[in-house]
Amino acid sequence: SYTVKDLSAKFSSDVVNMVQGVAKVSRVSKLHRASGRALDFDERSQLRAMLLAMTDARVVIVNLAARLIKMRNLSSAPLSQQHAFADETLAIHAPLAARLGIFTVKNELEDLAFKWMNPQAYASIFQALGKRESIVAALSRLDAELVSRNADVVDLCGRQKSVYSIFKKMLSKHQKIEEIMDVRAIRIILPDTEEAIDSERACREMLDLVHSIWTPVDGRVKDYISEPKSNGYQSMHTVVRDETGNTLEVQIRTATMHRTAEFGVAAHWRYKE
Repeated sequence: SYTVKDLSAKFSSDVVNMVQGVAKVSRVSKLHRASGRALDFDERSQLRAMLLAMTDARVVIVNLAARLIKMRNLSSAPLSQQHAFADETLAIHAPLAARLGIFTVKNELEDLAFKWMNPQAYASIFQALGKRESIVAALSRLDAELVSRNADVVDLCGRQKSVYSIFKKMLSKHQKIEEIMDVRAIRIILPDTEEAIDSERACREMLDLVHSIWTPVDGRVKDYISEPKSNGYQSMHTVVRDETGNTLEVQIRTATMHRTAEFGVAAHWRYKE
């Protein structure tokens, strides 16, 4: 209900331009949903390209946040609307979040879209995850070892792979959930260093320490520090087996690498501005 003139009287031109950009993106999404058909590959690519071409990428981030809120609150919407929003989210918004490196948002968008599109499969995997052994014991073991060796660590955290990621892996690899090795993961965050070479060395030393605690699985070490992903993601990954034979992925990175991995370009604005 506000005009550009109204907004300009209250807010800076920076804010007004972002509001206009978000409104423009929302109108395009609404037109696609109103067409009542799924977007084909070219249309999806074009829409993602258009969003990324925005002069201010913060517009895309605001749009992703708005979509996340929408997806969290679809329970009362008609089934057709749930499917329409979910399909568009998987086709457009989740890949955009991944492109910007905002994996916290990307994972939740994918899980919510999967939940509305295929509630039975979502519930089945979610329940199976609940039955798996807790990673608290692994975290406690690692924490005790790090303390005994005076290792300098910023943070330790554990997580389970997102439901949609597990579903995709089950389909692509023709595996059961019990056969997926990185369902459970521990993340080790190390202090930042002034030189990149020192960060890489510290991560490799921590990798050796982890391999001295648990048995590494052959061929499952991935070095994204010396060879970062295209979106800037950096981390050292390994898969190990604990005392009970369960597999566990361990990710090792510095604090700066972690901020980039979780929040992508948004992390750089936050810490720069």
